[in-house]
Amino acid sequence: MGALERVPAWATTGVGSLPFTDPGRAAAHAVAAYDIPFCPQLPRLEGDMVGQWLGANPRRCGWSPERDRERPRAGSAFLSELAAHPPDHGLVKLQVTGPATLACALERERGGAPSRTEALALAGELAGWLANVAGQIRALGERGLDALIVVDEPAVGAFGVRGVEAAWEPLRAVAPSWGLHLHCRKRLFRDSAGNHTNDRPGNRCSAHPRNTAQGLGTGTADSAQRSFQSPDG
Repeated sequence: MGALERVPAWATTGVGSLPFTDPGRAAAHAVAAYDIPFCPQLPRLEGDMVGQWLGANPRRCGWSPERDRERPRAGSAFLSELAAHPPDHGLVKLQVTGPATLACALERERGGAPSRTEALALAGELAGWLANVAGQIRALGERGLDALIVVDEPAVGAFGVRGVEAAWEPLRAVAPSWGLHLHCRKRLFRDSAGNHTNDRPGNRCSAHPRNTAQGLGTGTADSAQRSFQSPDG
């Protein structure tokens, strides 16, 4: 039986962010209050979802492949809580800010409207860097627990999915089970002629983790691509 098949129907979990400033209290809540424990993210300590993973504001820090990825502030406390109170089904949720979303944030800080082509290339570099979440997965495995990785990609609303799936592959490769969390609003990129493409609202869309290691279903991916594909990449 696969890890997700052990989870009861209508099982609850959290998106990730919690309004705590004490990592220990946040970890205790994330383990005790939900059917599927999740590693808490603490915006009051770590900043937004971009700053949490880069370790600082992208305007100030930028990014290079040599820098160490920021670990969740509550990570150690979360492992301690799991050791004391492991879930019966043995599944734990981890979430990471996706490579497309981080690439969009970094491209915006370079000045001007971000280019999809340049951001897509940067997303590919970021993906391998993010894949060291495998260390967290190994730590859970040493405690007899399986991991579900949810890749948080709100920027797909601007990015579309064409070409992005390759950037998700390093994360998919290290995760026993994985899924995507998408929230799509409108285009933010410029087209090949340099014109802004952020003047046409898009449909809202959401894609949540699937119950297999395959991740996002092709129906959802196709829908997002039709609504949000940018013309320059």
